[in-house]
Amino acid sequence: MKITAEWDSIEEMNEFARKITSSAGTGIRVETAVATIEEKAVPLIKVPEAEPKEEPAQVIMPAPEPAPAPKRTVTRQEIQGKAIALMDAGKQDQLQALLTKYGVPALPSIPEDQLAAFMADLEAV
Repeated sequence: MKITAEWDSIEEMNEFARKITSSAGTGIRVETAVATIEEKAVPLIKVPEAEPKEEPAQVIMPAPEPAPAPKRTVTRQEIQGKAIALMDAGKQDQLQALLTKYGVPALPSIPEDQLAAFMADLEAV
């Protein structure tokens, strides 16, 4: 009788050989032959070389519109101070023209929501 065996490792083959040769005293004839271990071919995973990447096209975004300037908080005292400075400079006619433009007879009559615009016009004079 002939038995052919395959092992996955040298350790497995040595363990098998030890068991077989230890049973030699039991009347079983054991012949040993030169064992060869064939290395299993393990396919190598070839990583493809990275192809040069093209630079992404630059997307030119329009410049963001500047945020509107925060509305300036203007007090009636600031307007009064600027109006006094205009009158001291002899610009009473320009001051009266601004009051007419805003449809008010005097500085205290300027509506709250028009104070900043009135001050901008005062500063432009």
